[in-house]
Amino acid sequence: MTSTDPVDTSPPGLPSVLIVCQHFPPLNRTAARRPYHLARHLVDRGHRVTVITQAATAADDWITDLSGIEIVRLPLIKVPRDASILCRWTYVIVDLLESNSLTRSLGHVAADLFLPLNRKARLDLVPADILTRASCPDIILATGPGWQCFEYGHRLGLAWNTPLMLDYRDPWNIAIPEVGLDLMTNLGKGIIGSLRMRRMRMAELAFTRTAVAVTAATPPFLENALKVIGERRSLAVLNGHRPLVRVAPGPHPRLTLIYTGSVYEEQEWNIVLQGLKMIEQKRPDLLPALSLRLVGIDLRNVKRSRHILEELVQRAEVSLEDRMDRDATLHIQSSSDVLLHVGFKGKQGILPLKFLEYLHSGAPILQVSSDRDMQERIIDETRTGSVVGSAQALCEYLVEALEHWKAHGQLPYSPDKTALLKYTWEHQMELWRRFIISVVQRDMGKSVRDLPVNGRDTAEGH
Repeated sequence: MTSTDPVDTSPPGLPSVLIVCQHFPPLNRTAARRPYHLARHLVDRGHRVTVITQAATAADDWITDLSGIEIVRLPLIKVPRDASILCRWTYVIVDLLESNSLTRSLGHVAADLFLPLNRKARLDLVPADILTRASCPDIILATGPGWQCFEYGHRLGLAWNTPLMLDYRDPWNIAIPEVGLDLMTNLGKGIIGSLRMRRMRMAELAFTRTAVAVTAATPPFLENALKVIGERRSLAVLNGHRPLVRVAPGPHPRLTLIYTGSVYEEQEWNIVLQGLKMIEQKRPDLLPALSLRLVGIDLRNVKRSRHILEELVQRAEVSLEDRMDRDATLHIQSSSDVLLHVGFKGKQGILPLKFLEYLHSGAPILQVSSDRDMQERIIDETRTGSVVGSAQALCEYLVEALEHWKAHGQLPYSPDKTALLKYTWEHQMELWRRFIISVVQRDMGKSVRDLPVNGRDTAEGH
């Protein structure tokens, strides 16, 4: 956007929205999905939308419809231009510490405790500059992580005297232990871990204090956020996916189960391993007809459960494959015989985008989980697969599936297409749009400093 005097062109009665996010197309990142689909949905329904985000590069390859979305792309910067003298000297000291192998760990700690949030992915964002490049919106929506986007939204809200809405794609600080995943929220142990947690808690409270409303990607994530920052008008807005055209599976020489994406400590891979061992003991004749493809997983993400995954990938019926691009991944999901999804033991509200891709792939899902939470309930509601909670149940499922596949060439699948509509981007973004309108209508004309921050909203979806 090049104009220095932007003009508000949004239709009367529809609030204009400024979205602050780290990633946006063509950056092909998971974190870009949610803000993009919101922006696209708002623009398609007549809202003026401006997005402030990270600059793209020639290597970014998510080609999608950006028409009508005003985008301010900012480069990454090492030291913020508006940093104080003390902050600048802290950067110098941290650089010196990190340049020496003996003091590198101390430098990392100093950076975590004293430098701005997410220092290696800071946007060159100075509110005074943004005010000359974008017109004042009716509401600012900052989505994280990265959590520095909450900081940007807070500062822009004060500069424009504009209401701020925050969106938690994941939890930041943890008030409900069941929503935290080790890979996302573990800040270490001992004194250093406690100091990091204290710093993060203080930052969350500081950068959310002016927020008039909060959304989150699942109801437990929302409940956790409100426990940390206090009551706000609030709404749970799930992620979604677009329905895919089913690719005819196979013909595969073996019954093919596919798992794509990341692995986590909390997943119950032990059930998968023990279930395969049980088939080997009880029905070894069927095992050669089974193929489990693990696509794009990184064993470095796990420590405690690595030995389980390492043993699993050594099995003859299991193959470990390189990460594929987004289109190739969606294709193999849709053309698989069964999609394997492994649940999170003792966790609540974990609803990965990958799971929603599975849901709309047209292939049956095999959910391995000894608990019952959102994933299991959604599978039952939409009739998109089966849930097994033990190695014995997994063994029985696979034996039956193998015998059916040998006889018929594919597995039975009859999803509830009406129930699936709830988990599309279209449905969820419309809930979000209506919530934004209700927040703006209530708070229009009030000073940010005078807006109440307490009071839970009763909108549908919370």
